[in-house]
Amino acid sequence: MGESRVHAGIIATGDQFIADKAVVKELQEEFNALAVEMEGAAVAQVTDMLDIPLVVIRTISDKADGSAHMVYSEAKQVTADNSVAITLNMLSRMK
Repeated sequence: MGESRVHAGIIATGDQFIADKAVVKELQEEFNALAVEMEGAAVAQVTDMLDIPLVVIRTISDKADGSAHMVYSEAKQVTADNSVAITLNMLSRMK
């Protein structure tokens, strides 16, 4: 598996699965997007309407170009562990 890293930045979100290098490049150039996903916008809309703060934690499983450096069955535990570690770290800083 790849090296774990944490990035903070723009995650483009929408109603399309992106698997085209040209579209990825467009999103990077136009919005400075580090990643693209499909679920965050719906959650963000609800939390915004309810005035609830939101942080999206994503694991990048592929490069939106047909390649992937890991498969779901191998990544699910690492993804869960990383998400828990990030969340606990953020919560510990709120005390």
